[in-house]
Amino acid sequence: MIDIKFQVVLYGTYGDILPKPDNIKYFIDSFSDKELIPTTWQEIGPNGAVNRFSLTNSDESWLIEFGSNRIDIFHTNKDVGKTEFLNLEDFVNEAESIAEIIQGKFPKKHNRLALVTRLLLDEMTQEAHDEVYRKLNSSIPIYN
Repeated sequence: MIDIKFQVVLYGTYGDILPKPDNIKYFIDSFSDKELIPTTWQEIGPNGAVNRFSLTNSDESWLIEFGSNRIDIFHTNKDVGKTEFLNLEDFVNEAESIAEIIQGKFPKKHNRLALVTRLLLDEMTQEAHDEVYRKLNSSIPIYN
C-alpha cells in the first residue's frame, strides 16, 4: 500500500480569514519551516465570488486552503517512491500543530473534523480484489 494524499478538513465559520496583509504575514511567519507561500482563489457563494487564500510550498506537497466554511490541510506524495512521505500518524500530528497555529490567530470552534486518505493498493489477485470490493461496497442491513 502506498499513501498518495492525506487531508484534514476543519468545518466551521471562517469567513473572517481573508487575504489581508496582516493575516498573510502571520501565516507566512508561522509556517516558515514549511516555506509556504500565499495564493488566492475565488470561492463562489450565495453572495457571489469572494477572494480567499491558500498557502502552498514550492513543490506543492503541502497546501492549506481557507474557505468560508472549511479549512483544508493537504499533504500530497508528489513523487511516489522518490521522496520521503509522512506516515499517517505524523501527518495527523502535523495537522494538529497547523490547526493550533490557525487557532492562535483566529480562535474558533470547529463544528466537525474529517480525515481523508488516498492510497494505492498493492497488486492483488481477482479474489482479493473482490473481497476488498465487497468490504467497501456493502450496505448496512437496514438498506438491504
